Amino acid sequence: MVGVMDNVGVDIGVMTAGLSAGTEDFLVLADKQPGRLLVAAMVDSPTTPRANVERVRALAQHERFCMVRVSPLVAQYPLNDKLYYP
Repeated sequence: MVGVMDNVGVDIGVMTAGLSAGTEDFLVLADKQPGRLLVAAMVDSPTTPRANVERVRALAQHERFCMVRVSPLVAQYPLNDKLYYP
């Protein structure tokens, strides 16, 4: 992936995994390419807001974790639903 990024002139890429699974795997990959890859997590279970906040706080301790994404298409809740913003 980094080779493709180099070929098209992309300096930094952001990989997105679900908040509940896959994020650690992406963090391991990002650690192998410091300065080139960052990791985002998408809220994939908005019905557990407290657990999501705890998970985000834990992930935020990693230097390559850069953002949380909200996608209303996953769970079919409106983007401004209180579940996304506890």
